[in-house]
Amino acid sequence: FGLILEHPEFVDHATETQRLLMNRFSNNDITDHRPLRQYHLDLAVALEALGCDGGYATLVKEGPYCFDAVVSHEGRRVGVQVLGDSHICPVTGSLLGSIRCSRRHCEKYLGLTRVIFVKRRVWSGLPSIHLKRDA
Repeated sequence: FGLILEHPEFVDHATETQRLLMNRFSNNDITDHRPLRQYHLDLAVALEALGCDGGYATLVKEGPYCFDAVVSHEGRRVGVQVLGDSHICPVTGSLLGSIRCSRRHCEKYLGLTRVIFVKRRVWSGLPSIHLKRDA
């Protein structure tokens, strides 16, 4: 998907076999599907408490990606992703490559103004909705 999104001219020079493979993965049905979990409900309450005047939605698809929430504010759309430990380097604490790639795709090609990542273990461990809202 990344190759097609970032370099669409590649398709023009691809062989028939490569095109068949690219068509399979350019279909946005091959996505990150997520069930509704408790942290999505907590996230909705926190966004409501912030008074997001432009509105928000949880579990939103953007291209092949699924965001835990997308907030609309003053004509801008911000994606919110609550990440598990498997998306963060245990040594440096930085985001792993696939997450960085999804941020780049969504900010540069798919129309989100910004993508914000929240560490699920830290955020879910906060004792009150007020602390979660302020995080």
